[in-house]
Amino acid sequence: MSQGTQQAQASQRFVLQLLDPARGHAIQTWQFDDRAMIRIGRSDDNDIALGDPQVSRYHAEVRSHGNAWELISMGRHGTFIADDVVETATLEDGAILQLGPTGPKLRFLLARPQHEEETTIIRNGPALSEMLQLDRGRVEQEAREIVDSPSFRRVQDLAGELRKKKSSSKDPTEF
Repeated sequence: MSQGTQQAQASQRFVLQLLDPARGHAIQTWQFDDRAMIRIGRSDDNDIALGDPQVSRYHAEVRSHGNAWELISMGRHGTFIADDVVETATLEDGAILQLGPTGPKLRFLLARPQHEEETTIIRNGPALSEMLQLDRGRVEQEAREIVDSPSFRRVQDLAGELRKKKSSSKDPTEF
């Protein structure tokens, strides 16, 4: 393979996004420019290091292969695309990779020019008001869980007892 062909392959840009297991939206993003290969695994010397027990120390590689990207699975728990275990697979734009049967999911995206990405997000993404409503609902649910917890009620009881002792004491500094 000529030096020019190798440079053309490696100059492609792609993005991997770690997906929230509950909602499926990206919680972390890595962009790779001018790379012919990246490694994913639990070990810190990988390009993407994920501390999940389903992820092997050296779980998978993404390699430039002609004008495409190829996934090579090396993990003990396997790598899945569309619920199928794969050893090697050509990655399509938007492919979801799962590291192990219950491990983290990564979305593979071919990077586009910045202005095109912004337009796609605005056109295809949820409305801002919808995203804020989802977060507001989650915050309200978590607040209800905290208020209903026995620990929170115990703190409220102790604070009430402390207020009573303070109000009945002649010395305001005495408890």
